[in-house]
Amino acid sequence: MTISEYTNHIDNLDIEGNLNKTISSIEEAKEIQKLCIDYQKNLRQIKKSIGLDIKTIRLEYKDKIANAGSTLGGVLSLFGKRRIGGSIRADAKRGMTKERDSVISPYEELKLVIDNYIYSIDDIKNQLKEYIVEEKEKSKTIPIKSTDKFCTSCGSKLEKSHKFCAHCGAKID
Repeated sequence: MTISEYTNHIDNLDIEGNLNKTISSIEEAKEIQKLCIDYQKNLRQIKKSIGLDIKTIRLEYKDKIANAGSTLGGVLSLFGKRRIGGSIRADAKRGMTKERDSVISPYEELKLVIDNYIYSIDDIKNQLKEYIVEEKEKSKTIPIKSTDKFCTSCGSKLEKSHKFCAHCGAKID
């Protein structure tokens, strides 16, 4: 794949659009956590493909670099100009290496962008985890039995047999 195809693939994921939402429930947080996991899986797969493309590019240039300048350098060596021939070969190899590096550079930069996305998604997952824990803590309450009675004046718990509140003395209906 080309860099633009990889970039389009990442853009089509719409990571920023789907993860920059306001959450109002634990269920929404869990859904976004699932999205985060899927995004990271997709990004890691893209990064793996980019790595394979880089290896392919390196292999393509390996022979080109090894053979760079050998024709002209060899001819000059035949005529007793070994130093000039060696210099031409070295310059050609350096040129091919620079060309290879310039072809690989955008792929490496895209891998860094993907790494930043993955780390950002990790931060979002941690925030979601904290949100879920906080919401669960908020929802923890002591269940009140439906048979319990409370004083309408002071709110103290009453026994069924009491006719007056033991705390404030109010009459119980």
